[in-house]
Amino acid sequence: MEIMLLSFVGAAAGLAGFTQGLAGFGSTLVALPVLGAVLPARAATPLGCLMALAINACLIARLRGRVSWRDLGLLLAASLPGMALGAWMLGDAPEALLKGLLGGYLIWCGGQGLSTASRGPQAATSRRLPGITATGLAAGFLG
Repeated sequence: MEIMLLSFVGAAAGLAGFTQGLAGFGSTLVALPVLGAVLPARAATPLGCLMALAINACLIARLRGRVSWRDLGLLLAASLPGMALGAWMLGDAPEALLKGLLGGYLIWCGGQGLSTASRGPQAATSRRLPGITATGLAAGFLG
C-alpha cells in the first residue's frame, strides 16, 4: 500500500512540474486532485503547497532576471495573514468544507491563469495593488 501511495505522490509531483514548466502556472491545479484522491485534505493540501513551493523556487532561481520583485513582495506580505487564518481553519474545519474551498480556489486559479494567458505576458504585470493584495490573502488562506 505504501508503494502505491508513493507512486501517486510521485506522479502528482511529476505532473505538477511538467504543467508548471509547460504553461507557467497550474502545478497545484494538477497535483491537488491527484493527491486528494489518495490522501485526506489535511495532508494533501500542505503536500501540494510544498510541491508548488519547490517548483516555483526552482523557476525563480532560473528566471530571476524576469521576476517582478515588487509584486512578489506584495503577494508574500499579503499572504501572511491569510496563512495564519488558513492554518487555524485547517485544524478546526470539517473535511467537506476544506475540500469545497479548495475546489473553488482551484477553479478560480485556473480561470485567472487562463485569463492572464489570453491577454498576453504584459497582463500579469499590469495588476493594481488591491488585486495583488486580494490574491495574496486568498492564496495564503487557502494555501
